[in-house]
Parts: sequence; C-alpha cells; structure tokens
Amino acid sequence: MDGLAAFLGLYGLLWRAARPVLRRHRRLSDSFARRLTPAAWGRGQAAGTGDALPSVSPLPSLPVDCWIQAASGGEAFLVRRLVLALDALLREQGGSPADGTDGTERCGSGAEGLRLLCTSCTRQGLEVLQTLAAEARATGLAVIPEVFPLDEPDVMRRALDQARPKVMVLLETELWPGLMAACAERRIPVLLLNGRMREKSLRGYRCLNFFWKRCPPRAVYAVSAEDAARFAALFGTERVAAMPNMKFDGLSLQEGSRGCLRGSEECPSAVFAPGTPVMALASVRREEEELLLPHVETFMEAAPGAVLVVAPRHMERIGPWREQLSGRSFPVVLRSELGAGGGPRRAEPGSLVLWDRFGELGALYEAAGAVFVGGSLAPLGGQNFLEAAAAGLVPCVGPFWSNFAWAGEEFFHAGLARRVASAEELARVLPRMLASPENRDDVRRRFAAYVAPRRGGSRQAAELLLGELLQLRIEKYSAERP
Repeated sequence: MDGLAAFLGLYGLLWRAARPVLRRHRRLSDSFARRLTPAAWGRGQAAGTGDALPSVSPLPSLPVDCWIQAASGGEAFLVRRLVLALDALLREQGGSPADGTDGTERCGSGAEGLRLLCTSCTRQGLEVLQTLAAEARATGLAVIPEVFPLDEPDVMRRALDQARPKVMVLLETELWPGLMAACAERRIPVLLLNGRMREKSLRGYRCLNFFWKRCPPRAVYAVSAEDAARFAALFGTERVAAMPNMKFDGLSLQEGSRGCLRGSEECPSAVFAPGTPVMALASVRREEEELLLPHVETFMEAAPGAVLVVAPRHMERIGPWREQLSGRSFPVVLRSELGAGGGPRRAEPGSLVLWDRFGELGALYEAAGAVFVGGSLAPLGGQNFLEAAAAGLVPCVGPFWSNFAWAGEEFFHAGLARRVASAEELARVLPRMLASPENRDDVRRRFAAYVAPRRGGSRQAAELLLGELLQLRIEKYSAERP
C-alpha cells in the first residue's frame, strides 16, 4: 500500500468514526442519510429516508455534464450567477458542448441538454439551489439540487459513480481530500473557480502537501494576486491564474431606491411604519452575539424613534437571540410576523425586529438607513459588506474582514465602508450614521465607479467551464477515431 492509499484509508476511518457525532449535528441531522449517497441520491428525496430535506420534482436524470459544489448560501448564489452566464453564453453560441458526449444526441438551441448537479453543504445553500432548479427550467438548463456528501472516500466514490460528471467545479475554497482523490482516480478534471484562500487555511493545507501533489485540480482561477500566490504554493504556478470576483456581478449598479423589498416584493411601508428610521445589525455570527447583546439598549436609547433589526447569519440563531432579548423594555418581533406574510402588522418605532427570512438581506438594506455587517467583530473574516454599499449605504464593519481583502483598501478610501474597532465604538457610531446618512444616490455612483472595471467573473467562469467540456469532447472524439 502506497502513502496515498494509506492516508485515504486512515481518513476514511476517521470519517466513519465521526458518523455518530455528525448524525446528531444540528445542521446535518435532517439530511444525514442523503449525505451518505443512497441509491436515490441526485434523484430527489427518497421515500423512507427520514429526511426533512425538501426536493424539486420532477428532476432531470443522472448522469450529468458537470457537478458544481457550493459550500453554503453565499456560494450558492455564485452558482446561480454561473448558471445564468452559461445560459447566456450558450444562447449566443447556439448550442451546447455537451451534445452527444454521452452517446445520446442532445439537440436544440441555447443551453438545452446541459445537465448540472449543484450541491451545497448547508440547508440554506440547498434552498437557493432548489429555487435555481425551478428558475433554470425556463432556460433549457437542467439543474439538479442535492446535498453535498460526507467527504468519506468511499462515499465520494459512490457519489461520482452515480453522477458521472465530466467536469467537477469547486467554488472559492472547497478542497475536500476524499472528493479530490475520487476525481483523480476517475480522471475527472477539477476546476476551482472564484478561488479564495486565507493564510491560515494555507498553513493547514500545507500539512497535506504530499496529497495535493498527487491529487491537484486541473486549474485554479483566483480572485486576487494574494489568493493566487497561496494556491500556487500548493499546486504550482502553472495551474493558477486570475479572474474577476463573481460576487461583483451580483451587485446592482442601478441608481435610486427600488422602493420594494426584493425577497417578498413588499413595499417598506408594509413592514416598517412610514418615516421610521431603520438601523440594522446584519449577518451577525454566533461568536459576535456576546459582544453585541450588552449594547442593544445603547442602540435603542441612542435612536429612540428607530427600529433596530438584528439579522443573524444563520437562521438557527433566531431562537437564542429571542431568548436573550426576552424581558427587555422594548418589544421584540419576528420579520415573518410583519407585512403581508404575517398580516397587516408593522414594526413600530422603538421595537426590535429579528430578521428570520433568509434571502431578504438585500431587501433589508433597501429599507435601512444605517447598517453594520457582521462576521467582522470576531476573527471570522467578515461577511459580504459590498451588498450594503450597492444599496446606497456606507456599512460599518469590524476589524476582521480578511475574507474580503480582495475588495482592497481603496473600498474604504472611496468612503464606501467604515471600520470600527469594537462593539463599543459601533454602538456610538451607528446611531450617528443613522441620524446623518449620506445621500444614497451619491454612494451608489461611487460604488458603480468602483465595481464597473471589476465585473465579468461569471462570464469568464462560464467560458472556462464550457471550454473544458468542449476540450473533453474533442479528446473523446480523437480517441474514438480509427
């Protein structure tokens, strides 16, 4: 047995030993059976699995042309941008490079015939992919949403044998040894698109240098020179290139308020009383709760006529927030209890709203006058604060925003975001920003000037994927010629 086989054997044993613990994990328990790739994996929810996982029906059949993996909700939105770019590109070209590659003729215009298995590790990510699957039907693309399997080598081998993708696409930093090894065994090329890697992650990955030399991706396209250098340290410079960050493509450059909340298409007056200032703590992570909770009264007292909105990054934290806020001197309501979805009730001045609707963060930004974007008060790397700037706000962020280092210091120099050093400083600064907000159209114009030269990543990603599929078709045709 060589070193790679020994490593994979030990790695698999560790995953199997961890199964009892993973089965009880709050984020894995309702879909655990599907993470073991049962026979119905990739074909919708199987009867009798006990999963609470929703499914889209009817689903296209396996095998697929490409498997795209997105870690969670944010990356799942990148999948949507990639799929829409694929559709646009294929319509321009008038056909699909997947036609005829598996022995069946797939005729038609646009994206017709291209099958994509799209997976995510989290329920929120899967919900985004399920919405995408329904949306893609109008394009001719076939999108199969599914939960990402456990990275146990045998489980991944089974998943690949069922899906039989021609290309594996990983978004951002999805370097799973079990998956990479199974792809290498089956000679399935792996493309890592919109690649990002922190220095801390690189130190961890370097512990497996011997593995990455044996099971590297075909190519990595990184979103900054710094990220490219880190990937090159693992895989060599010949495998690494640069691309624009796809997240820029999902940011609106339109001036003027949309006037309605995007998630539910409700006007702000349906959720907030007319003229009520709204201050938001958005994408708050669990590790930041103990930092922010002592200052909730400070926020409320500094802006007594405002509504304070708390939007946790993960929906399972709504319950703990509600429990911690019980007995306070101000009313606490859920977003789902407001507007058309919860009756005619609106959030009144002096109340706190827990934002329990995933996918409506952009809507919240349209209604807010001042916002803090979380993941940045604790050393977590930060959540996406560019979306708030796209809505015409100047977001506050904490000192830890390394996940968005690709945005550059020039983002702050352009006055598109403001840094605070602590929760105490935030409690002083955010109410002042609410009282004296910048003109939203001015912020949008500065943001548009910043973003315009950085767009195009989704288009490039689609071109790279279609180019890989076309190359595989050419190679297969050449090998089959007498």
